[in-house]
Amino acid sequence: FSYGKPEVLVTGIPSGGHSTRTIKIKENRFYLSIGSSCNVCIEDSPLRAAVWRYNLDGTHGELFAAGLRNSVGIEFSPYSGELWGVNNGRDWQGDDHPREELNIIRKGKDYGWPRCHENGIPDPEYGTGFDCTKTEPPAYTFTAHMAPLGLEFYQKGNLPAKYNNSLFISFHGSWNRSVPAGYKVVRVILNDKGEIQSHQDFITGWLLPDGDKQGRPVDVQLSPTGDLYLSDDSLGVVYKITGK
Repeated sequence: FSYGKPEVLVTGIPSGGHSTRTIKIKENRFYLSIGSSCNVCIEDSPLRAAVWRYNLDGTHGELFAAGLRNSVGIEFSPYSGELWGVNNGRDWQGDDHPREELNIIRKGKDYGWPRCHENGIPDPEYGTGFDCTKTEPPAYTFTAHMAPLGLEFYQKGNLPAKYNNSLFISFHGSWNRSVPAGYKVVRVILNDKGEIQSHQDFITGWLLPDGDKQGRPVDVQLSPTGDLYLSDDSLGVVYKITGK
């Protein structure tokens, strides 16, 4: 296996801040998620806290969706074809706010940051006087500060059949919560149309009873052969997930 010659497709992407730049490809276009430069602020660049869409050659870039503070994990639903994404909410608003979000990311929509969080809750610094009903609510929410980083749809594979129709989300874990949360993989239970029903813990054990941590999940991915893999950037390992 060898790589071809690198080619620059897009320039001018801002650096710093939330530094991940997640790319997903669909129908001869790629979707680029760019995090915010700050915890909470009014951005100078429209590239920030947004998902942009480009042709595969990097031309015709357009703002696809805004108001997404830090959507590290994005993935297309095999059920609807729509783009879904997890979003990390702002810090320093207490242990329980704002809740982490799972969004269905649609063209032209504003998901609220920095003015609104969760289901239309105004930000105490930037939301005064702003009509949060104008922003798109999340499809689902989770405990604040758990830091969702990866997600993967699972219709059927090598896990037991009871896990069919799932969305697996990896939570990196909190760093500024008085009672730590996250450090796990959650299963969002879907119906056969890909609609959210509920959620449950899928893999735990990285967060110990005394609050110490022995790993931090990052991303979960399904291989072409139906195997599920999970990365951990604290231990520097990749797990292969199998079922009994």
